[in-house]
Amino acid sequence: MIPHPPRARKRCGTCKVEKPLTEFYARGGRGRLRNARVSKCKACMSETSAAWRKAHPKRYREYQRNYQKQYQTAGRGK
Repeated sequence: MIPHPPRARKRCGTCKVEKPLTEFYARGGRGRLRNARVSKCKACMSETSAAWRKAHPKRYREYQRNYQKQYQTAGRGK
């Protein structure tokens, strides 16, 4: 079986616009998913995240506090 060449473009699952792969965040992983990209472009991902933060301010603040505590206890803080 001959491997297919990598695609240089991808369609965003949210805005449905075809964009270059540089407009998508890389999905971590090993093996088959090593070069995978997320389904939303960076712009749509940013809008989605901002809307979630606005809709859930208490949960977001709690997450930030926990992250800061973890960061400081790991010795990487000030």
